Amino acid sequence: MGGILDLSTSIEEVEESILRMLENESNGQLPRSLVENNLSSQYSIGHVNGAITNLINKLAIDLVVDCPSDDSELDSGRPCWHLKILSIEEKQEIRDLSPMALGLLRIVQEADGVFPGETPIKEVRDRLAAKGFSNDDLDWMDIPNRIRRTKATCDGKSIHCFMLIPEYEKTEEYKRTMEEMHEEFSRKEDFRMYIADIHDLAHGILEAVRASPEGISKKDIIKQLFMDEPDYLKDAFRIATEENEILPVVLDGGEEGYRLNPTFHEEDF
Repeated sequence: MGGILDLSTSIEEVEESILRMLENESNGQLPRSLVENNLSSQYSIGHVNGAITNLINKLAIDLVVDCPSDDSELDSGRPCWHLKILSIEEKQEIRDLSPMALGLLRIVQEADGVFPGETPIKEVRDRLAAKGFSNDDLDWMDIPNRIRRTKATCDGKSIHCFMLIPEYEKTEEYKRTMEEMHEEFSRKEDFRMYIADIHDLAHGILEAVRASPEGISKKDIIKQLFMDEPDYLKDAFRIATEENEILPVVLDGGEEGYRLNPTFHEEDF
């Protein structure tokens, strides 16, 4: 009995030491490896790991993925496991998880491969099925702001995984940066599509004039392109006439149109 009591007291002491360390941090979290190293001179690693497990089960702390701070002496660009004090709201979020969702969370928190917290969906299925959960339910499983589905490369193959969302991705700064990157990508994609569209139109204009040796009105070209005149059609006409294969002319009746340039030779361009 005395040994059990001593072990229990020792674990509680380690738990208190861990909580004090985290409470001294402005963001309430530290890399797990730093916590273990700092306590290794006072307690065995078995006691430290046992205390961490107890605190996680008590919902006092959580195991999360984040990048170390610059002053941690760890690689700040490489995500690693962190111990984090849970807020009242975060504790309630975990309490509200279904047994299956909680099982999923604990499984990904054990994953320590190339990217911590990343586990193949097949492995999750097998482990949850062994506990009696239905794989059909897993297809719809979602833990907002905690776990997402992703793809990873393993032995040259792409596999579907569950991934613990890193803490840095939850910050407003990160979300703002991602939004700005998305907007920039959208602008570039819109411009790329614009360029592709006007070049397609320019090709259509050339084809229409090539098929009309006597010339064709701009209005008839637009009819052949099956569209009303958009703003960027002016750019398409400009591109179509850049190499002088076709020329803008005034047709009989005074209509603006285009005609093949009789002096045009492709080899000149």
